[in-house]
Order: sequence, then structure tokens, then C-alpha cells
Amino acid sequence: NAANDETREFIYENIMFLHANLEEHGEAAKYAEKTAPYLKNMKDENYYVRFLVNWAIECQKANQEQKSDSIFREIESLLDEVSNETKAAVYSNRGFVLILQKKYSECINVLSKGVVFAETELGNGNILLSTMYHNMGRAYMLLEDYKTALENLNKSKNLQIQENCEAMPRTLQYIKECEGK
Repeated sequence: NAANDETREFIYENIMFLHANLEEHGEAAKYAEKTAPYLKNMKDENYYVRFLVNWAIECQKANQEQKSDSIFREIESLLDEVSNETKAAVYSNRGFVLILQKKYSECINVLSKGVVFAETELGNGNILLSTMYHNMGRAYMLLEDYKTALENLNKSKNLQIQENCEAMPRTLQYIKECEGK
């Protein structure tokens, strides 16, 4: 019945996040797969898509690249049904997964589209923009294009300061690395 399904979903989802926090990504991916059917039936597309993004990341961290890519294909089929904020989060997280997959040029392409989308639909001060610029800067670093990396990392830093009054240590670390090249 519905109450049992909600309880099961709640338990599976919490176990998934517990394993993710313990960096046990294979176990997290396993519980995400158990959770997904229950969430899909709850009719909250934004929450479901954000859950799928977390599942795809856990699969990638557990070296399940094909499963991660398959989940992102499902996410793409649902994008017309979600908010602009969720769409921007998908761009941002897809870029992150592409970095993990060492697909840096594809990452830059996805994040470039994400930046245009976020600036157009959400405004220039959205926190997701700083994440996209950060990850795009990281991808350029890994391609050894330090000048372009620095441009993106500085945009990220400025947005982080605007949003949080300080920049993330990792962003500052990457900027320092690029300046040394």
C-alpha cells in the first residue's frame, strides 16, 4: 500500500545517503536503484530528477559509467517537466560527472550551455553559475588551458564571494595552481 511504499522509499533513500556520506558509492548506487521506482510514482518531477542526478553521481563514483550515462539519458527525457532551477542543476552535475569520466571537452560543452541557460533563465547571481564556472575552470585546467581555466575560476570565485562573502578553498587552490603555470 501507499504508506508502506513511502516508508520503504524513506528508508532506502536515507540508507543511500548514508552510504554516499561514507563514500561507499557502490552501496549508495544499489540503494538508489531501490529508491527510484517509489520516487517516480510520487509525481514530484523536480525531486525525482534531482534524486536521479545523485544516483548518477554515485554510479560514476562506483565506476559504473554506463549506468551513470543511462540515468542521465532518463533525466534528459524528463527535463521538459521540471523547473529551470532543476534544469540548471542537471547541467551543473552532468558537467561534474563528465570531469569524473575524464571527458573534459564534453564537460566544457555541457557547462557552456548550462551557463547560458542559467544566466538567461535564472539571472546572473545564481549559485549554480559559480559551480558551473568552477567545474569548467577545472576541465580547462585538466586540458592544460590555464588562461581560460583562470578566467572561469575567477568568475566562479567572484560569484561565490557575491553569494557567500567568501570563495571556496578549492577554487582558490585551483586559481593559485593556474597562476603558477
